[in-house]
Amino acid sequence: MGNERMDAEYAANYILGNVSSLLLEWSKEGATVESIEREYFSSSLIPVPPMEEQTAINKELEGRMGVFQSIEDQAVRGLFYFKNAAQSQSPQPPPAKSTSENGSLLSTHAPAI
Repeated sequence: MGNERMDAEYAANYILGNVSSLLLEWSKEGATVESIEREYFSSSLIPVPPMEEQTAINKELEGRMGVFQSIEDQAVRGLFYFKNAAQSQSPQPPPAKSTSENGSLLSTHAPAI
């Protein structure tokens, strides 16, 4: 795979997906503040598939993150309603988080029930 380029989003997803093992490899020993040893980072090998595959991986992860965000939002709302019902109060829904097309968080309010 000689001169394949790496998409920045793919690189970030790779690092985030492997953060625990990479920190073990890259962390400075004896540092009081957690940091990454530049030499270790520079000499690391990261698999670089063809650009089309990187794009497909990014899209798949983006879709899954949307599903996870939706599940988290539903769980938060359910806990909120449960807590309010237990306190015998009329529940007011918390603001729901949603993401825009570019992945940034938007704040909206949940519909009243």
